[in-house]
Amino acid sequence: MGMLRRRRPSPEAQGRRCRRPAWDIRALATWGVCIALTLILAPLFVAQKAAAADDQSYQSLRDWIDKHRNAAAPFESGQHLTLADRTALEPFIPHSAWEYYFFDDMDMEVAATGDYPEPDGWGADVQPDYRLDENGVLVGFTGGGFPFPDIAADDPHAAQKVVWNMMWRPGSDDFVMPMVAWLRSENG
Repeated sequence: MGMLRRRRPSPEAQGRRCRRPAWDIRALATWGVCIALTLILAPLFVAQKAAAADDQSYQSLRDWIDKHRNAAAPFESGQHLTLADRTALEPFIPHSAWEYYFFDDMDMEVAATGDYPEPDGWGADVQPDYRLDENGVLVGFTGGGFPFPDIAADDPHAAQKVVWNMMWRPGSDDFVMPMVAWLRSENG
């Protein structure tokens, strides 16, 4: 029985098999570093751009209000609006709510405008012994009208008073306003 012997390659052949060009290793290393940096830094740039687009600050809301203060509504009663109409809708929906109103298969129908009068006797029985405390909480108000029917533009508590008027508006208790709002978000 003969023994199998492994033949040893010549030094020249061995050198050809093992030696790789230096540029190949450097190129791979360079590409590796580039890919690693891209994977590390790309999310930072995307997050920064998303944060700028999703600015939910009070100042951003005020800027949106100022920008669209005089926007004329180009809509008609019965008109259906889809995502293709987003640009026309943006001046009328605060940017902080866009994610809830704008989605792929959205369908908004414009309702007829109307006058929603206060109920008879609204505000006649409001008791005057109420106030805003130091935290802006309405204390002692028993209802029957707006707690703050007249708000001065320079009142430092104007925003809180507007919110309290909204909370005590007709329709919040025992008064049905003649309107319908069907809301559906992206997820149903």
